[in-house]
Amino acid sequence: MKKKETRPVFLNLVAMQFPLTAISSILHRVSGVLIFCAFLLFLPLMYYSLESIESFIWTVQFLDFWFIKLVLWGFLVSLFYHVYSGIRHLLMDKGFFEESMLSGNRSAQVVFIVTIATAIYFGVLLW
Repeated sequence: MKKKETRPVFLNLVAMQFPLTAISSILHRVSGVLIFCAFLLFLPLMYYSLESIESFIWTVQFLDFWFIKLVLWGFLVSLFYHVYSGIRHLLMDKGFFEESMLSGNRSAQVVFIVTIATAIYFGVLLW
């Protein structure tokens, strides 16, 4: 008799084609990590801005740099994506968008479209 092979199987995640719902779920987790990291960066800055008038002026000037605006924009986009995707996940927990794969894909598409619109809005607002 042939012995069953029990070696672990290598899964090439780069070559796999994930459905849109899986990509949306993975990005929801990634955006949560980005929000946590951004809070670690921005909370001390906001604390420093409250110490004195000079520190507030320095903080305002610091936030006016293009790279800091880009980081702030990325933070806001990930925050709103996380909120929109979280609402989608809560609705799915209630039983919505689970009838078929098509309804799950449509809800993920709506989240992406609303996030892109929000990203454009905050991009125009920050610059």
